Amino acid sequence: MVKNNLEIEAVDIAYTFGLEDMCNSQNILTTYLHNKIKDIHNDSPFQTVTNTLSLLY
Repeated sequence: MVKNNLEIEAVDIAYTFGLEDMCNSQNILTTYLHNKIKDIHNDSPFQTVTNTLSLLY
């Protein structure tokens, strides 16, 4: 799931099924946040679309 950019869902499933010992959730979420910060700084197309949608709703 992490390879498909579904980090939040991966951590949620790990905790739901008690698999938090098998994966390092903190590292997964930290990497996710660092990537989002890079996207914001690089003004990625995804971030532009997200910002535009947030303005509309």
